[in-house]
Amino acid sequence: MSEEIYRYVRKHTQLVTSVIVAAFIMLAAGEYYLYRQQMHLNQMLSEGLIQLKHELRVTGKMMQGEAMNIMMREGKVIMKNNKGETMLKEEMMMSDGTKVMEDGTVMKKDGNKMMLQEGESMYIEGTVLQ
Repeated sequence: MSEEIYRYVRKHTQLVTSVIVAAFIMLAAGEYYLYRQQMHLNQMLSEGLIQLKHELRVTGKMMQGEAMNIMMREGKVIMKNNKGETMLKEEMMMSDGTKVMEDGTVMKKDGNKMMLQEGESMYIEGTVLQ
């Protein structure tokens, strides 16, 4: 009787061990595949073959006393707030749904398109000032 129990436990222990080893091998292969995919995407990004774009949505709820506007200066679109100025590097959505592109193109929510001219400013609410 004890010999049968020994064989039963040994057989099932080997089976469980084999299943666990197979699961770890599959997990390792999956991790390696994901790592290779990430390296491939990083290489494509660094070579400029693809560009990541995401929409920056501004809700109009600014930090305490912080005002923001977009302006065209020397052919560049500048984002200005109380903390300073930075060049606009990606499309930006104003609180009224107006989109401002990096080149100064303004697409209103109703579909009207215009271009920011030198010295023009646009407030976060979407109003343009000369």
